[in-house]
Amino acid sequence: MDSPIVFALVRGLICFSPVALPLLCYFSYGAYKTVRKGWFIAILMGIVLYIGIPLFFMELIPGTSWYFDRQYTKSLTGVSFTLGAPVYAYETQRHFNGDGYSILVYQLSDEVIAEFENPSTDFFNHPTQPEYRREWEIQAWQRKPIAEDVTPIIDFALAAAPEELEMKARASLDHPETYHAYLFFQSTFPGHSEPRVLNVDFFILDIQEKLFYVVNHNT
Repeated sequence: MDSPIVFALVRGLICFSPVALPLLCYFSYGAYKTVRKGWFIAILMGIVLYIGIPLFFMELIPGTSWYFDRQYTKSLTGVSFTLGAPVYAYETQRHFNGDGYSILVYQLSDEVIAEFENPSTDFFNHPTQPEYRREWEIQAWQRKPIAEDVTPIIDFALAAAPEELEMKARASLDHPETYHAYLFFQSTFPGHSEPRVLNVDFFILDIQEKLFYVVNHNT
């Protein structure tokens, strides 16, 4: 869940909680003391939701990681599965506008890999375009040979990765059974005729090594 709208909502709820939560508790106690059971239940539910919603989106409630993993992977591949903890991870600190870099590598189970050994046609219609990426372009899943115009996007996607992870990702891309897909945003600057890639989400599904790479590079 990396939607800026969601995180803005969560941050707003957390920042406002020092004022709102005591007020909710005060009115709840007042309703309870005056035997206004309907108001008491309503306010109590408000407190539960007020606390629960931020915890849900921050994946601090048991089961929420499972839910978000399945929603996320469904949007990427058309198949719902859980990712678990990454076996390799590198993330930089993000700027206020989201600029930064991350590369996460997940080990997939035999059961999940079996879904992609002979994927359905729906797989090649993914990833879908999230609302917060509506101005980005999409390249659906494909195998080698890698087109010449994709090379600069791969270079950009791996530009900030540690050398070990970059080499591992490039080795995965070189496997004949590996799929790759990406979303990217580019723009043309004054004095330049060719557009420049500024942001990319790059995904690698290595069937041979059973690895799933999730890369984000925002500048």
